[in-house]
Amino acid sequence: MGKLKDKRWPYIVLSILLATALWAYIRSQGDTDGSKTLDRVAVTFSGIEVLEGRGLMLASGEDMTVTVHVKGPWNTMNRITRNTVSAEVDLSRITEPGEYSLPYDVIFSDQTVGVSVQNKEPRELLVTVANYAEKDIEVQTVFNGSVADGFQTGKIVVSPESIHISGEAELVEQVQYARVVIDGDGLSKTVTGDYPYELIGPADEPLNADTLERSAEAVFVTMPVVTTRDIPLTVEVIPGGGATVDDINLDINPKVISVSGEPEDVESLKQIVLGSVDLSEVVNTGIYTFNITLPSALTNVSEVSTATVTITFRGLSSKVVTVNNIELINVPEGYSATAVTQSKDVLVRGTKEAVDKITPSHVRLTVDLSNAPTATGRYTVEAAATLEGVADAGAVGDYTIVVSLTR
Repeated sequence: MGKLKDKRWPYIVLSILLATALWAYIRSQGDTDGSKTLDRVAVTFSGIEVLEGRGLMLASGEDMTVTVHVKGPWNTMNRITRNTVSAEVDLSRITEPGEYSLPYDVIFSDQTVGVSVQNKEPRELLVTVANYAEKDIEVQTVFNGSVADGFQTGKIVVSPESIHISGEAELVEQVQYARVVIDGDGLSKTVTGDYPYELIGPADEPLNADTLERSAEAVFVTMPVVTTRDIPLTVEVIPGGGATVDDINLDINPKVISVSGEPEDVESLKQIVLGSVDLSEVVNTGIYTFNITLPSALTNVSEVSTATVTITFRGLSSKVVTVNNIELINVPEGYSATAVTQSKDVLVRGTKEAVDKITPSHVRLTVDLSNAPTATGRYTVEAAATLEGVADAGAVGDYTIVVSLTR
């Protein structure tokens, strides 16, 4: 009996092998069908461009999946997975916003001869279509920190200066601007870097607007942190007309301005020279306006662009003398020059003792004709008044006379 069982085993094994080979052959020839369930099949949408052309957009429905039951030849079924199948929804027929329950088509991306869809769950998909809008919003900055003593923040620069947002119109319309918050305590150097921003809506409150498309996810911020200092204003006083800086009252308004910049640039600036004033040109009281000019590396924090300089004299005397000593020099070659003006009243100024000594013979008017027209005729030209022979005094003002040129 035992020997009989031993003889059967080779036949049993051989039968199993033959059956397996036959089953594999049949499956390879595709003569038998199989079924398969595909979970989490991705949903895609067609007609998006048509929707956008109507001022609409898909507001919900993205990232949806469906379950698809398929049947077909075994050799084909082996190649079908959730990655080779999609569920496509056509949006091209939608013409206004609202909620829609839409059918979908199962699309196979591989060779699917003989494959059919037996069932799909759900049968339709619920999507929301909304009005579409887009706009540019300004980027605004807020500094919530502090700077070290002797420092201040400069103008904050952001790039880009505006953000383009797009999406559901109702949400886009609520966005007022984009806000960047800069933190930091005791800052003593310029802050730079990429910063996130939040979208701000009505009542100056942040909006939950993650569904909106944005042209940038962050902005590059430069916030200068600079030294500040008050710098005095001054003018160069040129002695003349019998007066020196000791003989005047000099008033500058404003006297100082506040500037900011990098520490080394601010440290090197001790004063700001507005310009110069020649006392020989100041008759009684001189009032001058000067532009305030700074090196390019510094900023005028006071934002005052001009200064007024007022000059008055003290302890000096003056008088007018009639001068007829007129000298013509540098007469053009080939011409003769004659002073038509025979005398001129000239103001002289100085200490009382000096002014009392001055007579017309101490004053000379010099006319330089080097720039005179090279043509005959009479011309009004400038004349320089010079006081000679008396110390602590001088001639004041500008003068002209008439000369005649002949050949």
